[in-house]
Amino acid sequence: MRLGAGFLTGVVLVAAALTAPAQSPGTSRDKRLPWESTLALPPWQSLEDGPPGIAPPLPAPAEGRDLRVSLARDGSLRVLNRRGVLRLKLGLPGWVLRLWRDGGLEMDPLAPVGAFPADTPLSRGVGELPWGESDLRPGLRGLLWILDDGERVLTLVHPATGRVQYLALPLVSDPELVFWPDHLELRERASAEAPRKVSRRWSLSWPGLLPQFLRLAQPATEGPHGTAFQPFPKD
Repeated sequence: MRLGAGFLTGVVLVAAALTAPAQSPGTSRDKRLPWESTLALPPWQSLEDGPPGIAPPLPAPAEGRDLRVSLARDGSLRVLNRRGVLRLKLGLPGWVLRLWRDGGLEMDPLAPVGAFPADTPLSRGVGELPWGESDLRPGLRGLLWILDDGERVLTLVHPATGRVQYLALPLVSDPELVFWPDHLELRERASAEAPRKVSRRWSLSWPGLLPQFLRLAQPATEGPHGTAFQPFPKD
């Protein structure tokens, strides 16, 4: 698929920003928690209150069992490959409330997450995402989206590369995500105690997540063999 010239220019500019020198060690930023020092402020757009819509059917789940992802209710996440090498270990800001995989398949937060593919569209670069198609969600195969009760943060994990991005959320209680073909929607979930016919909602177009997709697509760093029980294996 050929991308438009304008989109390619945007990719180059964002990529240049991502490769800028990092802050030197020893600064106050180093003392922050991961989601504090790398928290992104995506361009959420407020939507008019209205009845909740229903997104079109979701693509099939991603195939592949190269990676094993486990997520405890307290927010402890681990990613191991077939050799037992620990690819990623992190703690979320809070306890897991809701999670989705791929382009919007909701999962049980009390159950183990399971297998993920090592080869995804995003692991081959952002140019492999179906930007020119009417539905971008098939290109999101292999991603894990997590909401917790901590810091109003959406944690986005790409097990194939071991990369994580943290997205700030608008002020909303009991949030849920709805995955549309052309955008991501955040809304307040109605409860049995407080049912409502309208809902506060925000929209984020998929191109609005281009900086995060670029970081998630960066190649993985392989740890040495036999590091399954080392919390932070050295490269």
